[in-house]
This record gives sequence, structure tokens and C-alpha cells, in this order.
Amino acid sequence: LIASLMDISRLEAGQPVGQQRPVNLQKLVTDAYEIEEPNFERRAVVLEQQLPDDLPPLYVEENVISRVLLNLFDNALKYSQDGGVVTVEGRAIDNGEVLISVSDRGAGIPKEYREIIFEKFRRIKSDTSSKGLGLGLAFCRLAVEAHGGRIWVDDAPGGGARFNITLPEAVAEPPDDADDGDALLATDPL
Repeated sequence: LIASLMDISRLEAGQPVGQQRPVNLQKLVTDAYEIEEPNFERRAVVLEQQLPDDLPPLYVEENVISRVLLNLFDNALKYSQDGGVVTVEGRAIDNGEVLISVSDRGAGIPKEYREIIFEKFRRIKSDTSSKGLGLGLAFCRLAVEAHGGRIWVDDAPGGGARFNITLPEAVAEPPDDADDGDALLATDPL
């Protein structure tokens, strides 16, 4: 709890995220799932991955975005029925970003709550026994925005909630004449 509050305070103060570098989305998904896997198995929920092989790497601080995915997986799991499916998807979009979506097949999130759930200590009262203080999605919003991305929630196809985030992709810049021929990685200018 204290670490989460400190991270949120640091991000709210505008402090930058740590060292950003190219990271494969599949690695981030695998890392987050390995932490949450016992909970998926206990509830017999399957993580369905729709990540194309040719997806460009992200330009992110690996630890921070791994925690974002972990929060989104945990949230989706809380609102999934036993034996259900949580889906993670990724695709490159036209503006040099990657769109990542994590969907559950739960009750979904009413439109009037879709903005406030990203505020600290805000939760939707539900019939589920899920617990939490309302810090996870606040952290996700601040972390994604600190990377220059966006986060929002809408309806998942077939019902449930779909959390969407955009993050910058790492792109290879053409080498200049003074370079030894290796491409440099940087974010695409907006």
C-alpha cells in the first residue's frame, strides 16, 4: 500500500518513469501472467493471447508497464466468473503506438463510471467479493500517461469490460553517415 501510494505521488508530481528501452509485449505479458498465474489456475480462468508475431517492441520502462499489465490482469480476473476467459490483445496503430487491450467477460463497467474508476480510492460497488482500495487503476493511468500513452475502458466484444492502453513503439532510426551502421532505437516523434 505504501509503495503504491509513493509511486502514485511520484507520478502525480510529474517525475519521469525510469529508463525506457525497447521491450517485447509478449515478454511483458508473460512476466505479468507468471505472477498472477496461481490466481488464474485457482479460478480456472484462461488467459487468451492475441499478440501478432510481427508486433513492434514497445519503448517503455519495463518494470512499470509490467505492473500496469499485472493490475489489468488482476482486475479482469476479479470480475471474471470461474472457468472464464481473460483476453489480452495487441496491435500496432498508425501513429507509432501499440494498442493493448485486456478484456474480461464480466458485468462490464457502466458508462457513468468509466472516467472516475481511474481516480485514487474510487471503486464501483458490486456484488462480487473483490477487495481493493482503488489504487490499481489510478497507478495504471498515471504510468501509461507518463509514457505518453492513453488508457480508457469500453465494452468488450460479447460483454464485459475492455481496458485499452496505447504506448509508444520503439522504432529503428536510419543510421547517419558517422554511425557504424547500427540502427539506433528511439520513440517516434509525435
